[in-house]
Amino acid sequence: VAVYGMNEKVGQVSFRMDRDAFDKPYSNETAQLIDQEVRSFVDMAYKRTIALVETHKAQIEAMTQELLKNE
Repeated sequence: VAVYGMNEKVGQVSFRMDRDAFDKPYSNETAQLIDQEVRSFVDMAYKRTIALVETHKAQIEAMTQELLKNE
């Protein structure tokens, strides 16, 4: 969100930071918005992962059993 800037709420900006810099090149409000958007992405990915696991639970269980049998 901060580096690649591909987010509707933050906008099409890129905040590349020097590792040695002490100051962020954006305000505290923008930092909070970036944090919220990152949390939103992580939550969305988590929900999608859970849905995929639930959808393919039988295949995952079969694969698990096969791995346990062959190890």
